[in-house]
Amino acid sequence: MKKISFLDGLRGTAAVVVVISHFVQVFYPSLFTLRPEMMHNQFEAWLSKTPFNLFYNGNFSVCIFFVLSGFVLSYKYWETRRVDVVIESTVKRYFRLVLPVFFSILLVYIILLLNGFSLETVSPITYTDMTTHYHALSHDFVTMVRTAFFDTFFLGNADYNPVLWTMNYELIGSYLIFAMLIVCRDTPYRYVAYLLLIYMLRHSYYLAFVLGLLLCDVYHNHQRTLHVFQKPYIPLLTGILGLYMGSYPYIDTSNTIYALLDVSFMGYDPMKFNHVWGAFFLMIAILASTGIQKILSSPICVFLGNISFSLYLLHFTILCSVSGYIFSLLNGSFSYNVSVCISFLLSFPLMMVGSYLMYRYIDTTSIFWAKKFYLTLFRKQVKPPRVKKAYVQDNSLL
Repeated sequence: MKKISFLDGLRGTAAVVVVISHFVQVFYPSLFTLRPEMMHNQFEAWLSKTPFNLFYNGNFSVCIFFVLSGFVLSYKYWETRRVDVVIESTVKRYFRLVLPVFFSILLVYIILLLNGFSLETVSPITYTDMTTHYHALSHDFVTMVRTAFFDTFFLGNADYNPVLWTMNYELIGSYLIFAMLIVCRDTPYRYVAYLLLIYMLRHSYYLAFVLGLLLCDVYHNHQRTLHVFQKPYIPLLTGILGLYMGSYPYIDTSNTIYALLDVSFMGYDPMKFNHVWGAFFLMIAILASTGIQKILSSPICVFLGNISFSLYLLHFTILCSVSGYIFSLLNGSFSYNVSVCISFLLSFPLMMVGSYLMYRYIDTTSIFWAKKFYLTLFRKQVKPPRVKKAYVQDNSLL
């Protein structure tokens, strides 16, 4: 079976942007706030107002993850038209996510007991306003376990690992996709449901999941429409539009090139609105461009895609412990910028190695046990899979 590797490449690229985003948020916070007292360099005021913020715009990358989830989680159904594959995905989804999440929180818990976090030590120097207060986290083991298995997914609790705020969206958004596929299937009425959901969820990140589902539907069932989008100028225009909207900054956009995108007068959160729709248009460009697909299918991008979930879960913990510690040792002996660069160059490889090991031994194990749980529960109902035209890895988050 052929694997659609460019989706992995897109996911891996977005995950690296999230890592850079959190480095910037800790060491160059004015790029997110534009507050003069947080600046370390003169160029920060200019950079934050330009499309260069794409290199550290983590919220846009998260929206790409959500659109990808809607696309990938519906892919098997549109390939097979079998409801049982949707039921299988529904049963496995929580168990596929929970083991890596538990491991990431357990790692935080262990470092917490060892007093190994350095964020609060370096924050007076970096001026970051990160709200993570590790000293206030519970040392109770039962509380940690409950947070990992329940609070994170169903209450949106991300105290131990702030990046886990997406898990509640990911789980509920996944079930939204599965419910749509089970109820509407491939009937013509599904388009009415798409429109209703787009309207109802227009203020929410859940909109990204519906847009991903819609794209997957078009990808499989409307080749003529897809062919129109493959005309040379369409991927270029949709790609530029997607990147323009996706680079909508965290700061006030008055007197910037993003002033036209400010939809706050309509009651929308302009950053959320633009990042979700930007991810949608960027995805159209990628689906329509074989050139972009070839780039994203490169070995390094695919590798990053494979470890992306693990990288997403681990990087912030390493940043707030190892990276901060290295910076605290270097700062004073070297300039601020040099200290930041060295701490990044030394800790990023650690993130990569740790993410690979987590992918190899935790992430793949979670996929195996999720499958095993489903087979144990429904062994009599499981049918041999049909031959598929393509295959998408069951790693739809990152």
